[in-house]
This record gives sequence, C-alpha cells and structure tokens, in this order.
Amino acid sequence: MGKASRKLAKKQQGNRNGEQQKKIAEIKNRIDECKQSAKYEDGLVLVSELMDMNCQDIDVIFDAAELYFMAGDYQRANIWIEKTLEFSPGHIGARILLARICLLGDRVDTGLDILEVVLKIGQHNLTAEQEADVREMLLYYKNLKGESELNSSYPNAAKFLGLLAQVDATPVIQAVEEDISYTAVDDQMQIKDQQDDVKKVKQEIKAKPISLQEKISLYNSFAGAYYYENQLDSSKEMLVEANVLDEYNEETLRNLALLSAEMEDKEAALKYASKLQHTDFILLKLIKI
Repeated sequence: MGKASRKLAKKQQGNRNGEQQKKIAEIKNRIDECKQSAKYEDGLVLVSELMDMNCQDIDVIFDAAELYFMAGDYQRANIWIEKTLEFSPGHIGARILLARICLLGDRVDTGLDILEVVLKIGQHNLTAEQEADVREMLLYYKNLKGESELNSSYPNAAKFLGLLAQVDATPVIQAVEEDISYTAVDDQMQIKDQQDDVKKVKQEIKAKPISLQEKISLYNSFAGAYYYENQLDSSKEMLVEANVLDEYNEETLRNLALLSAEMEDKEAALKYASKLQHTDFILLKLIKI
C-alpha cells in the first residue's frame, strides 16, 4: 500500500471512529430520556446496543444497574452494581444505589454501613441529587434506629444529618490541624491506629448477623474506602478477609488483582486474575502496564 493509500485509509478509519463516537453519545442521551420517561425496558435495550458496539464505559454499566433498579428487578440491579464496583471500587453512585436496595430489603445495618463508607470517602463529591438520596435514606434510618445509635455507631452519617457537630478526629488528623511535626514515634502510633481501626472493622463485620455475601460486599466496600485514602495495606487486609469467605468471588478477585498490581506484586495479581471464571483482557492489560 502506497503512502497516499495509507493516508486515505487512516482518514477513513478516523471518520468511522468519529461517527461511532457520535452515535454512542446519541444513544447515551436516549438512555437518559428513557429514565426520565420511565421506559426502562427500552433503556436496557439501548444499553445492550452500546455493549454490542464494545462501549463498556463505567457510566453505561451503571446505567444498566439503575435501569434494572427502576424496573423493580433488584437482583439484576445488584449484579450490575457489582460489575460497576469491580471496575470502579470508589463509585459513589453504585454504593448509594446498593444502600437503597438494602433499605428496601430490610437490611438496615448493611445499608447504614454502606452509607457510612460513602460519607467517609466521598461526601464532598456528592451531587445535589445524591445528597438528597442519602439524606432521605438516613432520615428513614434515624427514625428506625434512633439518634443515639447513629451518633455512636455511624458518626459520619450523624454529622451529615447535623446530629453531631463533628466526627471525632483521629490522632493523625488532630496532629495536622495542630501543626505538629511527626517524629518516628508519631509515625509508629499512626500505623498502630490504622491497624487498630482495620481490626475493629473486621471484628464488627464478622459479628454482624448477615449473609456471607453481604459480609463480602462490606469487606470490599471498606477496602475501597482504605484504597481511596491510600492505605493500601489496610485495603488488602479487608480484601483478604473477603477472599477467605469465598475465594472465587469475582468482585474480590478483581479488586485483589488490581490492588496487587498497584503494589507492584504482578505475580499475585496474575494469580488472582487466573481464578476469574472468564479471562478479563482489560484487567490483564492493567496488570501488564
């Protein structure tokens, strides 16, 4: 192929890509319209159409979760929430939707745990709509559990509702606010505080009278919170606990693979990825980088 032919082929390919991106944007707009007009089945057909076009953006995956939820199919909504969190562990919208499913399923403690994590890692990133959803759910939980329970067990939720003036600061945050310079001893205390926090969270999850799958979801949720705060060792510890309960859980395996890769342990990352039911080329590409 000559130089002119290659240039023409490249231009044609660029035009095709541009046309496809335009079509994808149009379909996404139509999905939003389906949500607004309560045409949920039509919206799911459009999501499927995007998947056939190899468009698997996180927002499209989450669209499927929302549409199934709106259609009242909470089981399938939960599946697509898990898919969203597998590829985006810090996805706030997915966690809020999962908390709402817990509310509708009378899983009060699990729903509160999820909202507490949401407010801990992403309160300042909530949209106005998300703030309204969280407030609505927390007011329901407050009436159900009482203010004292929220204050003692869910401080971030209590602060969000204005029941607490502030959440008790950790020694690390207090040190920053008071402009204290850390010594080697201070650093050791910081590490110990983090270890104690992880130990406490693990004990609380173990003691909860909920299903193993719900415990696995909670371990992954808190792992996401620690990951967001760049506490990678703590995040891995939570994921390992989830993996002990089910060593073939897809969400846990993907999170462990991604975290291991980030911690520069490619051997472990590949080990976890190999246990997935189906080969995930996107995950393998991320590990390979």
